[in-house]
Amino acid sequence: MSVRAALLVFALGAGPAAAAEDPVLEQVDAVVAHAFYSPEVLRERGWAKSVARADRRLARARDAAARTAIFRELLASLRTSHTDYFAKDDPRHADLAAIFARVLADPARCPRESPEPPPPVERTGIGAWWKQVDGRWFAAPVFDGGIAQEAGVRSGDEIVTADGKPFAPVTSFAGRAGERVALGVRHSRIAKLDTIVVVPQVEQPLALHAAATRDSARIVERGGKRIAYVHLWSGVGDAPAAAREAIRALNAKSPEAWILDIRDGWGGVPPDFISVFDTRVPVLVTTPREGEAFHFDGQLRQPTAVLVNEGVKSGKEVLAHAIREHHLATIVGSATPGALVAGTAYCLPDGALLYVAAGITTIDGEVLEGHGVTPDVVVPFDPRWANGADPQLDAALEQEHELRRGVGI
Repeated sequence: MSVRAALLVFALGAGPAAAAEDPVLEQVDAVVAHAFYSPEVLRERGWAKSVARADRRLARARDAAARTAIFRELLASLRTSHTDYFAKDDPRHADLAAIFARVLADPARCPRESPEPPPPVERTGIGAWWKQVDGRWFAAPVFDGGIAQEAGVRSGDEIVTADGKPFAPVTSFAGRAGERVALGVRHSRIAKLDTIVVVPQVEQPLALHAAATRDSARIVERGGKRIAYVHLWSGVGDAPAAAREAIRALNAKSPEAWILDIRDGWGGVPPDFISVFDTRVPVLVTTPREGEAFHFDGQLRQPTAVLVNEGVKSGKEVLAHAIREHHLATIVGSATPGALVAGTAYCLPDGALLYVAAGITTIDGEVLEGHGVTPDVVVPFDPRWANGADPQLDAALEQEHELRRGVGI
């Protein structure tokens, strides 16, 4: 065992991990063996054998991509959410580093020879939620008000090239802030490449998610009715506060129905966010001697649809479970994955981040890991090559006249 792994094991207060030839694998094994929430699950799912098999495969791996695939397959063998390997070129790496910035400042989590940069974590990007499917990168979706949207990239577009080279959301923009980058974009599966020029900028993930939440707020006219919409992109940082402020601002415009979109993004939503459905909170209106009246109403009082999909995890999924349990809104979209354990992050010697399920989570005493939320209105949606279409949102808008509010809390 390396000195680094031994120090980590000592800090975690547990015995030594199994030996591995690969130093990064040794570190992964040390963390998982002593921080993963259930030793019984590790034994049941053959963690030690999987580590030995991964060690042999890593000895034959030819490049970084192959190594990443091996680590991700190893951690996927535990069949537990919040357990993954995020390489430096994974767009989620910066997000995770920002979310766990405080814990990664601990030398036991992130030894000083390869520390994460101090907060605020930054990267260069164009304002999109990136999904990789079969080696292809999709902007699925683009953030409201972001660089990609303003340039003409549509939600669901496949980004194929950047300045003529194969596209990757981190490396294609790294060091290119303020420069023009020509993207080769495919709007549909069979479409020819369209060239869209973007100018990436430095992003701070937590600030980006709050801004995207704020910029998503709008009133949609459908069937002669006014429907308010806001997309909560993260439960971490200022995004929940941005969503609450958006609700207050849109309520001043007297919507007749609401759509709260919690698809994709990151979890971490505090359980008390459910209070936006509490109709007992009084509506405050202040009318000055001169000027317009000020409306202070941060509650969802009108019939409401909540949009969910397979990207709704952690605190967002807790919110979805509570909405279903108390019949607070009509849930529309595709089933959530049942990703309901508590995760935390560690640095690895290769610069990657290791995400580990460190604690079992219960909701009202019930373990719901592996048990997702099935929507009231099921609308399958493959965002690849969607060309800006969103059938789940369309279904929620069309359902507006059928929405029935349940008993308030």
